[in-house]
Amino acid sequence: MLDAQGLAVLQGSAYGVDAHFRLSFATSSAQLDEGCRRIAAAAAALTPAVGGTADSCIP
Repeated sequence: MLDAQGLAVLQGSAYGVDAHFRLSFATSSAQLDEGCRRIAAAAAALTPAVGGTADSCIP
């Protein structure tokens, strides 16, 4: 995600959960909203559309 979205995450395998990744939430709400949008955009680029948008994870 770093190259595609400018978002750093850690592989879950470092914590014993291979199918996951780890995030830090020690930032502002505005940056968390932007991070969520970037994660959704990265996921959308990897999978076929199933409804929703890159903003659908933001309440």
